[in-house]
Amino acid sequence: MVLAVESVDTSNTPALAQTLRCIDTDVHNDLPSLEELRPFLPKKWHIWLDSGGPGAAARYYANMGSGRMDDAVREEDGLCAGDPDWVAQQLMAKYRIDLGILTGVLFDLSIQHDHRFYVALASAYNEWTLEKWVRPYDCFKGSIACPAQDVEAAAAEVRRLGRNPGMVQVLLAAGARLPYGNAHYWPIYRAAAEHDLPIAIHIGGEGTGIANAPTGVGVPSTYLEFHTGHSKTMMAHCVSLIAEGVFEEFPALKFAFRRRKEDCSPDRPAGPHCRPCRPSAGGAAAARHRHRRNPARRAPHPSRP
Repeated sequence: MVLAVESVDTSNTPALAQTLRCIDTDVHNDLPSLEELRPFLPKKWHIWLDSGGPGAAARYYANMGSGRMDDAVREEDGLCAGDPDWVAQQLMAKYRIDLGILTGVLFDLSIQHDHRFYVALASAYNEWTLEKWVRPYDCFKGSIACPAQDVEAAAAEVRRLGRNPGMVQVLLAAGARLPYGNAHYWPIYRAAAEHDLPIAIHIGGEGTGIANAPTGVGVPSTYLEFHTGHSKTMMAHCVSLIAEGVFEEFPALKFAFRRRKEDCSPDRPAGPHCRPCRPSAGGAAAARHRHRRNPARRAPHPSRP
C-alpha cells in the first residue's frame, strides 16, 4: 500500500515528517534463508537451522500465484526484495517513494506451534531487519515481529525495541487463536502504548498452525473461498477491539489493518452507540477505532413496503 501525503498544516509536525510525500506502508522484504538469522539467534537454537530450518505451518491451495511482480525479480537471487540496494533502486527511487515500512515475510510466526523457538526467531529476525535494512538505509523503517502466542515474551520484545527509531510499529498476523480484542493480548498493547507504537494487523496465517479456521463456517476447499473471506477476519478483529474495550483501556493506541482486501468496515450495528471503523486524523499510517456514545446519532432503519 502506498500513501500520498496531502498538504496540511505542519507547524506542529517534526521536520522529518514534513519532508515525506509518499510512503509505502507494506514493503515485503524477503528473507533469502533462515541461515541469515543464525548470527542473531542464541546458539542453543542453531541445531534447528542445521537441516534447513523447521517446517512452518502453511496453507495448501492451488492457483495462488506467486504473490510478486515477476518483472521485478533480481536475477542474482531470484527474489524481488532480497537485496536492499535492489529495492532502494527498483521501488523507492523508481517510484519516488520517500519511506518504506518493512513488513517482511515472517509476520505469521505468531501462529506457529513451538512458541519457545519462535520467540527466539522473532528477536533474531528483528535484529536482522535492523542490521541489514534499517541502519544502512534512511529510506526503510522496520516493524517489530511479535510472537503473540507468548504474550509476555512478545511484550518484552516490544519494550526491548520500542525506543529504537528504526522500528515504527508492532506487527501481528490476522490469523490468530483468539479475536484481538481479547484481554489475552493486552500486555502487547500496553507495551506498544508505552512507546507510542501502532499495532499493524496483516493478512496471513489464517487457518494454519494454531490459528482458527479462516472463515466463520470452517475451512474452505478452494483458494477463491479462502481469499474472499480475508476481509471477514479483519472485520472480526475490528469488532472485537471495540466490543472488548481496548480503546477505553488504551485510548491513545492506534491500529492499522494491512491488506484488508475490499471491505474491512463491519456492518453498522442497529443502535445509536456505535459507528463504523474509520481512519482517524491522527496519522495516515494507522487506523484508530473507537466505541463512542452519541445519542444524537441514530442508525438508519430500512424502509418498509
